[in-house]
Amino acid sequence: MYKQLDEGVLDMAIGGHLAPPKRMLVTHLYEEQFVCIADRRHPRLRRHPLDLQTFIALPHALFVPSDDGSTRGVIDENLARLGVRRRVAATFAHIIALPYAVQNTDLVATLARRAALQLAGRQIALHVLPPELGDNAFSIDMVCSRRVLGNAALEWLRRIVGEAVGDMDGKGAV
Repeated sequence: MYKQLDEGVLDMAIGGHLAPPKRMLVTHLYEEQFVCIADRRHPRLRRHPLDLQTFIALPHALFVPSDDGSTRGVIDENLARLGVRRRVAATFAHIIALPYAVQNTDLVATLARRAALQLAGRQIALHVLPPELGDNAFSIDMVCSRRVLGNAALEWLRRIVGEAVGDMDGKGAV
């Protein structure tokens, strides 16, 4: 992605858990946190809080945006530090599939709170991740090549994205 930004193939990248090189222009957009989604009638979550033991015992649907065959995500890194592992029962290449995957099943999925709120319908319940997983806040950033500086069109795009995020949470970002 960073090579594509350098070469002008991409104008910008927006996401969390990015580790851009120093040559990139990074703009913080907002703070986000992970939540779990599950069917509102999930038998285990209706009777038990979502503690660490319940979290790792449940079958998980995982969004994996890359095509590298990975079955692990950021949450799995946190779990590994605690010496535990969750059971990923299914992986999906598109985040929009997660609410459909958990609906009417015993699967749970972990995703960013704002995405969960946008995607989840009335049959889907949101659960805050177990406190044992620690602070699950992360930054959503906009990353651009420094070539945007002085390019009116790209500076306009950065400003529009910042304004859209500002409208979303009440304050400007750029």
